[in-house]
Amino acid sequence: MDARLHLLAQATQFREIAQTAGNTQVVQKETLITAGLAALTFAAFAGWFLMARRPRQWGEWVEHENDFWHGKGFISVALAEKLKRWEKGRTLRLLAAVTTCIGLIGFALSLMNWIQMMKLQHQKPRMPYNPALHWKPRQTAPTQPKPK
Repeated sequence: MDARLHLLAQATQFREIAQTAGNTQVVQKETLITAGLAALTFAAFAGWFLMARRPRQWGEWVEHENDFWHGKGFISVALAEKLKRWEKGRTLRLLAAVTTCIGLIGFALSLMNWIQMMKLQHQKPRMPYNPALHWKPRQTAPTQPKPK
């Protein structure tokens, strides 16, 4: 019986440690990951939107960007023209669309994980199954001595 009380005391101690443990650090990390994915997904969507729905504005921005880097002397005129064709082309639009879709899936998964973490943060921790806590000594009938 004394061993059973000792195990029960250990289980209570485990519960208290689990309640005061760094659950908030895990939730904060999940929150930062979710916020980062949201920002990256929004940036990918904004780029894709400009490329697909406002090609004139996207083209002007690409022109200004390549002129800026050519003016600073970082790229040549031939490379600037290749970059302009690449950035205005269909391949980059497709890559931006795929990146946005992957970002949305990742953001949805991260958001679902974050919601589960917030739910678990406010629940009591469940104890793992320990058969010693549920053990009851078997009561047997008194044995009679065997006749000789």
